[in-house]
Amino acid sequence: MDLLAYPAQVAELEAIQRILGARPAPPPPLAPLGPPGAGRCVVCRAERARPCSACGAVAYCGPEHHARDARWHAPACEALRRAEEDGAHCRSDPPRGEPPPAVAQAGSPLGGWVDRLGRPPDPGAPADRRSTRWLSRPLTVVSLAERLGWWRPGAATFRVHVAGATPYELEQVPAWRELTERWPETRVHLTWIGPELVGWTAPQGPERLAVSVRGGLYDPALVADLGAPDAVVAFDAGLVRYPSWERTVRAVLAARAPLVVTSYSPWELALEARLLAASGGRHLVPPGPNPFASLAPLRSSTIANAVRYENGWLAAVQGG
Repeated sequence: MDLLAYPAQVAELEAIQRILGARPAPPPPLAPLGPPGAGRCVVCRAERARPCSACGAVAYCGPEHHARDARWHAPACEALRRAEEDGAHCRSDPPRGEPPPAVAQAGSPLGGWVDRLGRPPDPGAPADRRSTRWLSRPLTVVSLAERLGWWRPGAATFRVHVAGATPYELEQVPAWRELTERWPETRVHLTWIGPELVGWTAPQGPERLAVSVRGGLYDPALVADLGAPDAVVAFDAGLVRYPSWERTVRAVLAARAPLVVTSYSPWELALEARLLAASGGRHLVPPGPNPFASLAPLRSSTIANAVRYENGWLAAVQGG
């Protein structure tokens, strides 16, 4: 991890609260500190700091800095513990989930995890967190496609372009059988596009799922070359962090293809929604929580007391 200096971490957390309009709440009780270890104090960077005994993720030089950071650490402690637990699992096993084998066919409701799993998922259960992380991307697409009419019963084909894709997402291609099993009459064409995929070849997809890979930016020339699909998706893309996204967004909107954008957090999506509006996007789905968000918390690389959730929030727009 490459943590910011502590004052900068606090400034980032306070800025997030302002964007969200959240009021600071009294922190819950702190867990005691463990014995000195190999970590550094999050506040002063002193060595041999004592980790929080509840999560083990954040350490302090002593009670004074532990108390000073209570406002930020206490609300995040349980999520940090789960992230540490999941990280230990993923170091010994690929981050695949254990979804139930049956996939309900189109026509049955698909409004959230209860509809897919047959019960409410348990965020405290590692297996449920892994399953939601594994299935989040395909179920986000299939639920929107059915809800907004991008896919219709009896459709022969359905084409999806995943912009800004990464090798990590290619590992999840088997999970996209959710579309082909739910839509048994439809052949799904899935194209992964991103600069991190230069030199990568397409993995073998499940039956009736055609997978292709294009390395490079999803720029206007590539949009014109591939043609407008039934949907373009940018998973946790960071539109406001990378200036190259602006040209991509404008090209997709000009082609009048529906564009789905997911984000790790509501404050990031709030900023991205401004970019989408400024680019001429008409909201099909206003910014809000994704009913198929991953429940597996991921640690921030720059802020000790921050976690994020894959595809936690989403918006969908289309050029008018």
